Amino acid sequence: MIDEKRYVRFDLETRNILGIDRNQPDLTKTYFEIDYKDVADFITNKKNPIHYYIDKDVKQSKYSIKLKKTDIAVKLIDDRLYKIPKLEAGDVIVENNIKEQAITIKFDDSFRAYMMKKYKLTDTTKVEDVNIDGQEFLDFILCYDSDPHNLIEYARIPVLYLLMNNRAVVQYNTKHIDHCVYTKRIYSDYCYKEINNE
Repeated sequence: MIDEKRYVRFDLETRNILGIDRNQPDLTKTYFEIDYKDVADFITNKKNPIHYYIDKDVKQSKYSIKLKKTDIAVKLIDDRLYKIPKLEAGDVIVENNIKEQAITIKFDDSFRAYMMKKYKLTDTTKVEDVNIDGQEFLDFILCYDSDPHNLIEYARIPVLYLLMNNRAVVQYNTKHIDHCVYTKRIYSDYCYKEINNE
C-alpha cells in the first residue's frame, strides 16, 4: 500500500478539481495536501473528478473533496435562496451597519486577489475588455424575521464591479431590527456580520 501524500490542485472560484499531483505544485497554484488513500480512486480512474468539488471547512480552514449533488426537481424561489450565516470569515462578506443603514458587500482579500490574478485584472484594466466566466452578478436580499418575503432591500452587484472597486455599498431604510441576508449561492463561503455603532 502506498502511504504518501498527494496534492489536489483546484480553482478557488469554481472549486473544481484541476488535477491530483505527486509533486507539490508551485506557490502560484491553489492546492491542498491529502493522503494517497483519499484520492486513490481518482488516480485509478474509479472516480471521475468532474463529479466532485472542493469544500472548505471555514472553522478549521481545511479543504476536502465532496460529491456534487444534482437536483433536477422544479424549484420554488425559497428553495433557491441561501440564508447567509453569521460567521467571521468567507469568500463573500456582507456587513450590515445597522446604525448607518448600509450594507457593504465585498470579497475576502485573498479570494479577491485570486480572482484578480485569474482574470488578469489591474487598476488600469478596461472593463469592456474583461470577460468573466460563469456568474456575472451576485444577488442579495436584505429582509427581516428570517423570511425573504419580508423585503427591506434588494441589490444586484456585478462581480466585475466588486473586483475593480473592492466593495459595494447599498443604502436601505427600515425600522425593522431582526435582519438577515439571502442570496443565490454562487461561491462556497459567505458570511454575514452586523455592525452596531451605537
